[in-house]
Amino acid sequence: MSVDVTLNLATNGNKILSLMPGVTSVSAGTNLQHRVGYPVGSWFTKKVVSAQFDSATGKAINILCDDGNGGSMACAGAPRSASCDR
Repeated sequence: MSVDVTLNLATNGNKILSLMPGVTSVSAGTNLQHRVGYPVGSWFTKKVVSAQFDSATGKAINILCDDGNGGSMACAGAPRSASCDR
């Protein structure tokens, strides 16, 4: 009896160093962006920091998101932040 084992491993690390002058990001969809300092196609989304549960409707209410400056604000106007570390 014999056993043959083969293993392949590959990684791909990248980071956007620059875009056109004056451009810091390009949207590639709702949450995907190509942004300087991040890998190609990074995921950016709004970060919810607080909400309340309405037991009558079963839905979240009074939802606030991170404002990008250590505070909170209504999610509609909140910035999208990286979901991964640089």
